[in-house]
Amino acid sequence: MTFFGNIFASSYKHYLKQKRVDPYFQAKLIIVIYQSLAVLLFLLMINEYFKVSIFSFLSRNKVISILIYILIMVANFRYYSKERMSTYIDNFNLKTIQERRFWAIITGLTPIIILGLFFIILRVKHPV
Repeated sequence: MTFFGNIFASSYKHYLKQKRVDPYFQAKLIIVIYQSLAVLLFLLMINEYFKVSIFSFLSRNKVISILIYILIMVANFRYYSKERMSTYIDNFNLKTIQERRFWAIITGLTPIIILGLFFIILRVKHPV
């Protein structure tokens, strides 16, 4: 199972316990947020190491930024179909309790790690 497949299944199991929440949609949304943060971190690294001003281009052309985000959303919502989601969830249920807890922790820590790297890279560029 892939990294995002495990995160999807872990977030699905988390949102399954909550009432009046669609766990499929919420798990897909978590994946979209994680991948958007990863794309942002990748663009920041390109911006820092190759001295290409990607963010100034994207800030001037907001429509392109919005289209990129919409493309990420559409691709994820098409990729995680009902059959694929049920496969990920079934494979996740076969894991031991320790593995499921590990992926629950990773699901919570991944955005913190990505944002931490983002701020570390920014701090290196603009020291206080």
